[in-house]
Amino acid sequence: MRAIDLFDIFNSKLVIPYTKLKTIKEKETFYYEVRRNFNKNINFSNVHQSARLLFLNKTSFNGIFRTNSCGAYNVPFGFRVKPAFTSLKLLLNVSELIQDVVFKCQDFKEFQTGIEKGDFFYFDPPYVKTKKTSFVEYTKYRFSGEDFIILTEICNLIDNSQAFFCLSNSITSETMALTKKYLVKYHHTNQSINHINNFKLKDLIIYNKNDANL
Repeated sequence: MRAIDLFDIFNSKLVIPYTKLKTIKEKETFYYEVRRNFNKNINFSNVHQSARLLFLNKTSFNGIFRTNSCGAYNVPFGFRVKPAFTSLKLLLNVSELIQDVVFKCQDFKEFQTGIEKGDFFYFDPPYVKTKKTSFVEYTKYRFSGEDFIILTEICNLIDNSQAFFCLSNSITSETMALTKKYLVKYHHTNQSINHINNFKLKDLIIYNKNDANL
């Protein structure tokens, strides 16, 4: 897949028609039609699906990725006034950067073999619950407290292999235990309420090397 082909479909089939719509209701309807088409083709991997996912990411609620118990993408419309749509220049830059990168999609428990010195791993699992009502079910595969313990052990394995990791999560006793051994930064994110108000959510960025770029 060429970046220029992806951008052409993304821009001509999705961005331009979307930005020409006059009302937020029309844009909401357009969003759900794209989401319906994305889920209809969920088992296909092609430039059209990539364009749909990129569009959904830029127009959905907070740009999150979430699926229901059937594996269908179910993030609601984001009601963004001016979505920050991806430019061709950015796609070309990313394309150049990942020319020699191999992407793997697998359960995090299965990748423990083959870690090499200098490898970098970024983990963004469902956050550990800060209260009983916290929503953490972002995929059809539930992520439990026991899973986070296993992930902690994997982080230790990565560190012992002289590789790098970075992990984002909520502030809880379980996650703070990791900060006793590794480095941490606190990050503020904005969360929308009723599409209008915003509040700041504080979370953790945990990593094992003091890299100024993190």
